[in-house]
Order: sequence, then C-alpha cells, then structure tokens
Amino acid sequence: MRWQNIITALLLATSLIFFIAIPQIDAASFTFSATAKTKFDKLTEASTVSNKEQLQAQYAQLQTSSRTEQNLILQAKTLHTNNQQAEKQLRSKLQLHNQSQIKKQEADIAATKKRLAPIIQLYETHNKQVKVLKSVKPVNKQLLQMMTSTLAISKAAADQAKKEIRAKETKLKELRSTIHQQKKQLRAELAQTGVWAGKIKTAKSIISAANKQYTATRKELLQAVNQQQAADTLNALKTMNRQADSITKQYTQIIDFEKEKSSLLAAVNKKIRE
Repeated sequence: MRWQNIITALLLATSLIFFIAIPQIDAASFTFSATAKTKFDKLTEASTVSNKEQLQAQYAQLQTSSRTEQNLILQAKTLHTNNQQAEKQLRSKLQLHNQSQIKKQEADIAATKKRLAPIIQLYETHNKQVKVLKSVKPVNKQLLQMMTSTLAISKAAADQAKKEIRAKETKLKELRSTIHQQKKQLRAELAQTGVWAGKIKTAKSIISAANKQYTATRKELLQAVNQQQAADTLNALKTMNRQADSITKQYTQIIDFEKEKSSLLAAVNKKIRE
C-alpha cells in the first residue's frame, strides 16, 4: 500500500494541475524599457487612429501571450517532474510485482517439507534397516519379510509426500514464470513513454528555432520604434505575435504529451500488485 499511495499521490498531483487555476507568477512578459516605451507611446500618439488602435492591441496581445507562455512553461515543468517521479517509483514498485504471492508459496513449501519430513525420514530409516538385515548372515528371513513389508508401506507414504512437495514446487516455478512475463509486459508498456519523449524533443526543437526568430524580430521592433516607423513597428509586433502563438502551441502540445504519459503511468500502476 505504501508504493500505491506514493504513486497515486504523484499522479493525482499531475492531474490536478488542469483543474485548478494557475497562480499568477512573475512572468517574463514582453515589455519595453522605460525609454523605448516612451518612444513607442510617442509613435502611437502620432499615428492615425487605425494604426494607433492596432499598435496598442498588438502590444497588449504580445504581453498577454508572454504571460500565457510562462504559465504553460510552469505547467509543462510541473507535469514533467511529477511524471519523472511517478515513473521512477513505478519501476521500483515493479520489482516487487506479486512478490507476496511468491513468498506465500515459498512459505507453504517450507511448511510442507517440515510437516512431511518425518515420513520421508522414516522411510529412509526403514530402508537402511532392511539393508542391514540383508547384510547380516544368516539372514533372519521372518524379520526381513516383516521389515520389507513395513518398508513398502513407508516408501508409498514417502513417495506421496515427495509428490506433494514436487507439485507445490512446480506450481511455484509456474508462478515465477507468469510473474516474469507480466513484468516483461509492464516494462514494455512503460517503454512507450519514450514515444512521448521523442515528440517532446521535437516540440522543444521547434520552440528553440521560434525563439531565435522571436529575438531577431524583437531587435527589428526596437529599431523601428527608435526610428519612429509606425508601419515597421506594427509589422514587427504582428510577426512577434505570430511567433508567440507558434511557441504557445508547442508548449500546449508538450503538456498534452505529458498528460498522455501520466495516463499511461496510472494505467500501469493499477496493474502492479505487490
């Protein structure tokens, strides 16, 4: 139950992220420096009404996108950390899969051997006695016949005892084989997490490329603001918003991948028995 509680708690924490409000954080949202903001406001006021509205809207959208991105990053990191911990706990728990059944059967075999040991020992004693009688000359045929009959009875009892022990040992061997196959299957299911790892790596690669483009466009924006070029400023803001949207989509996908991974871990967790 200890493993069950730990893993369940981790997976529950993962799922709760999507049902509670993400607290506001000190997001690294896009914002101008004081000097650049002054120039941007001057440019905005000098623009046509249409351009002014678009400039203000695009700038506000860019700030919102930046905050959204930071919240998505927080969610993705939290999910990833929880999944990592849950998977580590699962792999440790998997080593104990159905070990209680094995220990139970091992204890049963030990108890059976202890219970039947006197029967087997009695047969071995009778067998030795018959051998001794046969070796003594002259042979006491009457006593030998009586002991031979006794030996036959104790041998039948000993054979039955050994048969019972072998049956239990065979059952234990089959159980171990079954559990081995179960573990193999569960490990194969856990290995599927590698599929999402590959997808997440691809998404991060796209984000990295988009961030480089975003940085380059940001420089163009600052240059346009310094030069008081309204059209270039607006185009740069629109481009940055498109780039920000692309980045946001990738982080959303990463979160979806982590959620799918969490569901898989939960499913595997239910199949493991200690």
